[in-house]
Amino acid sequence: MAARFSSGWESEMTDQARVGLMSQHVAARRRRDAAPLDSAGYREASEEVARIEIAIAAAEEPTSVISAAATPTEGHGAR
Repeated sequence: MAARFSSGWESEMTDQARVGLMSQHVAARRRRDAAPLDSAGYREASEEVARIEIAIAAAEEPTSVISAAATPTEGHGAR
């Protein structure tokens, strides 16, 4: 069963939380590498790897950068 990650990772990540995510990332990559290409196991493990990478990136991204990226600017959706 694939692990689910809460949206709470956007706040500052502790070293322990990051180590936990990295361990999960290693395990998911091993499952993906061991699964036959185009199998359900390969797809599930690939999706888990992506979810973990997104969680790590979101936690490491400064909040101001995330906010700025979400704000429309002139010529890019601003009214």
